[in-house]
Amino acid sequence: MQTVWVNTDTGSSPSQLKHHNGIVYFTSFGTGKLYAVDSETGHDLWEEESPNKSAYSQAGFDFVELTIDKEKELIYLNDRFFAMCIETIKR
Repeated sequence: MQTVWVNTDTGSSPSQLKHHNGIVYFTSFGTGKLYAVDSETGHDLWEEESPNKSAYSQAGFDFVELTIDKEKELIYLNDRFFAMCIETIKR
């Protein structure tokens, strides 16, 4: 087995990785964020906190599995409080 890339900047304890259009999506328990990583290079494309996170709410994407609708290019997940739908990165 040969390691192609390693990304150490995405928190700890990632959820199951989901691949779509050359991008790997997952959540991290360590940061509570949703990540999009280029599957060829391992570089971060974005990392997003829950839109419901605030100084008063610890809403996060920790221990969350996501689902991708590949036809509509949408990500479905929850943040401990609400279910939501987020657009994938268009390539």
